[in-house]
Amino acid sequence: MLLYEVAKPMKTQTMFSVDRISRQGDKFLGRLRMDAETLQSLRQDNVGLLFEKFLSLETMLGRITPLAEKHELGRTAIVYSSASAGTHLYQLLCDEGLCGHQKKPPATWEVGSLVFTSVEGLAKLSWLPNEPSISTVVLLDSTCMVANARTLQLGNGRTHDRPQIIVNALCDLATDGLQPLFMLMTCKLAISLPSEQLARVYRRETWWFCDGPSISVPSY
Repeated sequence: MLLYEVAKPMKTQTMFSVDRISRQGDKFLGRLRMDAETLQSLRQDNVGLLFEKFLSLETMLGRITPLAEKHELGRTAIVYSSASAGTHLYQLLCDEGLCGHQKKPPATWEVGSLVFTSVEGLAKLSWLPNEPSISTVVLLDSTCMVANARTLQLGNGRTHDRPQIIVNALCDLATDGLQPLFMLMTCKLAISLPSEQLARVYRRETWWFCDGPSISVPSY
């Protein structure tokens, strides 16, 4: 009598899970689990995720820092909205022992699978080694100020359009014709934001709205 070992199904790696809600915030639409299949689908459909009602920048950082241990679905670029926000994030990570203290904080730095950078520095990430590729870009923008920074005039006469810099970088970071998943994290309520306009600004087909504080990163 022959005995056959039944292969155990491989556990699907989940990057994170979060409550998906209506734009008005009054309906729970299900628990969104970001696995490889879901990530691929959102990238194919050019759908962005908008995470609302974080209490602070510190709260955002606390929720996403565990993603540093998640390598299976590629790297994640964390984009800070201003130089002061970047310095603050760097100091918080130094206090947690995740970065080494430097007299002048770098513009771009890495913590595990996370790459922290400015809006302007995001374009330069296409120069990083291709493997693992950047599959997700997260903009930490407490007040959604970046979307309005479109008309700053530089000394050379050019217009410094910060959201367009992000859009161009997403195109440059595309792999196999698919742009990284774009996630916007904010302290604002989605219903208080011009979400359709934001989708156009960042060239997303639509948003899936998520309850920011409900995000959870599995430990396995």
